[in-house]
Amino acid sequence: MGRTPRPEIVIAGLRRLQLAIEDRGGQRKSRPYIDTNLRRLVNAYPDPR
Repeated sequence: MGRTPRPEIVIAGLRRLQLAIEDRGGQRKSRPYIDTNLRRLVNAYPDPR
């Protein structure tokens, strides 16, 4: 039991985080980590549009 995952919300959040890191800078390892997870989620849950 638990919540149903909403990948579109997670993907949108990761994209906002990506933009914030580009604007403000971030830790060295954050960009590859976000890129990897964003790519994995987008491939697993393609945009239905």
